[in-house]
Amino acid sequence: LIALLLPAVQAAREAARRMQCSNQLKQLGIASHNYHDVHNSLPSGRPGSTSNNTVTAADGQEWGRWSAFVAMLPFVEQNALYDTMVPLLGPMKKAGTVVNANAKHPWDGSETGAGANGVVWRAARTKVTAVVCPSDSQLLVRTSADHGPTSYAVSGGDYTPLTDDYQYGRSRGAFVPCRWLGLASLSDGTSNTLLFSEHVSSRLDQKIRGVVGNIAASSLPTASGACETTFIAKTCLDSATNGEYTVGISSGYGDRWSDAANYFTWLNTILPPNSPTCRTSGDPNPMINPPTSFHNGGVNITLGDASVRFISDTINYGTLTASGPLCVSSGASNFGVWGALGSRNGGEATMP
Repeated sequence: LIALLLPAVQAAREAARRMQCSNQLKQLGIASHNYHDVHNSLPSGRPGSTSNNTVTAADGQEWGRWSAFVAMLPFVEQNALYDTMVPLLGPMKKAGTVVNANAKHPWDGSETGAGANGVVWRAARTKVTAVVCPSDSQLLVRTSADHGPTSYAVSGGDYTPLTDDYQYGRSRGAFVPCRWLGLASLSDGTSNTLLFSEHVSSRLDQKIRGVVGNIAASSLPTASGACETTFIAKTCLDSATNGEYTVGISSGYGDRWSDAANYFTWLNTILPPNSPTCRTSGDPNPMINPPTSFHNGGVNITLGDASVRFISDTINYGTLTASGPLCVSSGASNFGVWGALGSRNGGEATMP
């Protein structure tokens, strides 16, 4: 009897967790719209220090490297946390914001006292339930010494930038580094453009959900702007067999909800849900980071109209070969229906 009942109980519990996760993504969608109502734009994917693409090499590296989730804190009932952090951070808004000379970065733990570094460090370690999926079991064993983790990420569309590219405004998605896009910029339609999805936090095993596979540098772009000319997605897809990596791995994905580096709070729509996540070792780190979850068969996503859908692992993502397809900087996506869902202005009308 136990053998018959236990799977049913577990399935019922997962169904409840998936529903709660879906509701949280819905709330993120509503929060992004409320942010838009106040600021006439979505949050920047990574603020930097200016209101446009003219950013110096130092900007966005540290002081401006705060995620869109930080900007959205007041809209997910985290006003107190926002008010604690933002006076000590770099700019969080566009137009007329000046860099705070004492601004702190997301990983600073050099001062644990009452100073600004300590204040920001402790605040960034706060567990924000709005960005945690209950099916992400690894989050249940986090300790107080960890940075605040996240199960969710913002979409950069069908583009894989270098780590440092995020300060220069390269993105095909709804969120762009150093730019604040209005919903009108989603010219493919808000109901056709991805905003948020899931990516389970890191765990210490070879399974593709959570950790990142380290692949050969020649398989991904190694110079700024090279994404459009040198890019092989199939190498990443082939880096795992039967759900486990056959290459070396790195942990840490999703360890900082406050950090706007692509290793922590970004995803792209190149490989389908629950495919391998890959990067080259060393900086800069170009990445392929598809959504992942512990829901059976797919992931929850939030679209630009704040609706939530469940996307299957089997969604069409084009045809991958050992020589491409290549990234594109404009026009229709090379990655099928899934890529089209990520691009904000590719001109594609296809929906899953």
